[in-house]
Amino acid sequence: MLAIAAWIAKQERLRITERTRAGVERARRKGKHIARLKATFRRDVARDLRREGWSWGWIATQLGVPVSTIRDACPAESVPVEGGNQQP
Repeated sequence: MLAIAAWIAKQERLRITERTRAGVERARRKGKHIARLKATFRRDVARDLRREGWSWGWIATQLGVPVSTIRDACPAESVPVEGGNQQP
C-alpha cells in the first residue's frame, strides 16, 4: 500500500514539474520577464564612496541596498582602502 502511495506522489510531482516548465516556456514566448529584477541604485556613487574610504555597510545603508549588492557592484574596490573605513 505504501509503495502505491509513493508512486502516486512521484507521478504528481512529475506532473507539477511539467506544468511549471510549460508555463515558463509559454511566458518566455510571450516575452514576459521571468528572472528576479536587478537592484536599482547608483553604482557610480557606490564606487566613488568606496574609493573615498567609506565602509561597505555605510554605503549600503546610504543607498538602501544589501552589502553584498554593493560588493558585487564594486569588485575592483574590494581591496582595503587606505585610511580604513570612515564613519560619518
